[in-house]
Parts: sequence; structure tokens; C-alpha cells
Amino acid sequence: MKIHAMAPVLLLGIITLVIGHFISVQIVEDSKEVARIKLASTEPLLMVNRLMNVNEWNPISKAAQKAAMDKHNEIIAQANESQERIDRHAVIIVWLAVGMVVFTILLYLKSTYLSASVALSLAFSALLFLRIGVDAPSMEIQVYSENLKIPVKISGAHVYEYLKEGSYTKYLPFTEFIKNKEVGFDQVFYGKIYYQYQTKSILESIALLFKAKNHVVAWALLLFSVILPLLKLLLNVWMLLWPRFGQKKAYAAVVYFLSKWSMADVFVVAMFLTYLSLQNMGQQGVTVESQVSIGFYFFLAYVILSIASSMLTQNWARK
Repeated sequence: MKIHAMAPVLLLGIITLVIGHFISVQIVEDSKEVARIKLASTEPLLMVNRLMNVNEWNPISKAAQKAAMDKHNEIIAQANESQERIDRHAVIIVWLAVGMVVFTILLYLKSTYLSASVALSLAFSALLFLRIGVDAPSMEIQVYSENLKIPVKISGAHVYEYLKEGSYTKYLPFTEFIKNKEVGFDQVFYGKIYYQYQTKSILESIALLFKAKNHVVAWALLLFSVILPLLKLLLNVWMLLWPRFGQKKAYAAVVYFLSKWSMADVFVVAMFLTYLSLQNMGQQGVTVESQVSIGFYFFLAYVILSIASSMLTQNWARK
């Protein structure tokens, strides 16, 4: 096969990647901004801020608690507006990829290069999705309590001992009365109290591991989940454009090695299992809530399209 036979789909793929690049950059920036906004929304409801706020302990007025929840809801509303923009851009990216594949099929429908051209268009679609998949947030984790109830007990004996040590008992005649008394009530913090909120992309997680000196895990994640699958995909593209390289034993050995060691699909399964394991883990009034984000879906799409492209490439190469 001569390269000019694949020129139309190659040109179409490059144009799609260029257009998609600007949209994907906006998606990544907006998704990170949403993550920052949501993190800021937890600030008024953080455990330390709520428990250390004297006004929230007021048993009569709940104005301070209402103000904290209103501030949280106001910030979340801003995040929802940005999320709608992300969803619109994500739909455009998906339709770009779908349009490229459909147009390729129609263009090569009666050609002997149909499977090769579809494999190439799928490879370009996978590359388009990869940018968002590794850089946009993949999972959101929240740890919080709702309507936290803290029992408060005041022991008269302790108060009496304190007053006695300070020689206040002789000036306060009612101290003997409270000596054997105990006062208790339940202080309820209405709404949510956050203990932790975290959202990270794949690249941010890798950077965090490097920063924490977990170099082995960081390199393993980077190598097996990003670099090797990407390299394998690029080699498939190379074989589609210059098939004579695919017939060389050294080239075939490299592709086989990468197929054996690239573990992006395993990584996706691991992320999904992590998501499921974090669901409803809460105990004793603590809720652990996990939610997959846009980066996970695009990385999953990248893995699926990459596998499909590789299968078509190998079948075409055998013919």
C-alpha cells in the first residue's frame, strides 16, 4: 500500500486533532476550574472551621450554620455553570471523532483499504481522547458527615473542683448545689461537615506520587498506563502508513512487547474497582462518596478505541 492511498484519512485525522486540541484544552482548563471551585465550596463546611466557630455552637440561633451552607451552595452553583460548558465541549469532541470515523467509512466503503483507513481514524480518535483522559480530573472523593450530632455533657463535679481550686467556692454559695449535678445536650451541626475533598487527574496523581517520593509507583503508573500504550498506538499508525515496516521481525517484536506490557486497560479496571469500593464505605455517620469525572470516561474511550485500532491493524497486516 502506498501512503497516498491513506492521504485523505491522514489529512482528516490531522485536521480533527488540531480542531480537537483547542477544544480539549478548554475542557481540561474548565474541569480543573470546577475542581478548584468545588474544593473552595468545602472550605466553609470543613470540620475545623465549623467546630471552631463559636457562633455555630449557639443553641438558640442557627444563623452561622445557615450562612456556611448558603456560602457552600452559592459556590456549587458556580461550579454547575462551568460543568454545563464542559459537557457541551465534550459532546463536540465526541461528535468530531464519530464524524471522522463515519466519513472515513463512507470514503473508503468500496476500497480495499477500508479496514486500514478505519483503524487509522480510530487511532486518531484515541489520540484526541487521550489528551483529556490523562489531564482532566478522573475521580472525585468526598468524606463528610451530614447533620452531625455531638453530645455535650457538663459535669457539676468537675466545675466544682475547678471553682474549689481557684478558691471561688467561698464567694459562690450555689457551688454545693451543682456539685452532684450533670447537664447535657446534643449540639447538631446541620448540613454537611467535610473531612476531606479530593479530585485528581492521572497526570496530577503521578506528579503527586513523585512529590511524595513514591518514585517506583509513579514511574510504573506513567510507564504502563500512559507511555507504553501511547507508543503502541503510534507504532500502529506508523504500520498503517508504511506497512513494509510491519513485515520486519524487529518491528513485530517491538509491537508484541508493547502489547504484552501496556496496561492502560488494566488501569481503567483498577480505577473502576476503586470507584466501586469507595461507594458507601461510610460508617458511624461518616459518608465516603466517590464519583468518576470526565477524565475517566475519555481515558476509557481512549483505551477502547486504541484496542479496536490495534485489532484492525493486526488483521489488516495479516492479509
